[in-house]
Amino acid sequence: MAFPATTRDMLLVALSGAPRLLKGIVDRAPAGDPAWDRPVPGRFTAREHVAHLADWETVYLDRFARTLAEDVPTLLNYDETERAAEQGYSSADPTLSASVFAERRVQTVSFLRTVPEDRWARVGLHPQIGPMTLEVQVAHVAAHDGYHLEFLTANLP
Repeated sequence: MAFPATTRDMLLVALSGAPRLLKGIVDRAPAGDPAWDRPVPGRFTAREHVAHLADWETVYLDRFARTLAEDVPTLLNYDETERAAEQGYSSADPTLSASVFAERRVQTVSFLRTVPEDRWARVGLHPQIGPMTLEVQVAHVAAHDGYHLEFLTANLP
């Protein structure tokens, strides 16, 4: 079942607004605050959450582009713990990460605004989740944003 166009519009508004919400959260927590690096069992630290958002924006844009360009592509997936180590999440500057996230998100939303109505139903195959239409992938990203923003709100001053 396809989402109504109004739902897709709201998803794009949510995606567009996430960088402002993240900046507000990051700006209110001083750079040297120990909360940035407080361990949370089974989760990233706050610093790592922000770096993860910035890093994964390119993963999502790649998935969207491949879903539109290929017939049922297998979407790239990464081990988040390994990628965090490879990309240096634990030493990332949250202010810089939030800025990178904002820049990349502009690209993502600009790309999605060009998708014709009949292409939102295109499918990509996520290795863990299974088949996902483009619009479900976009909804997944909006939920992903919310997951990380909630964590940051709850764990930073």
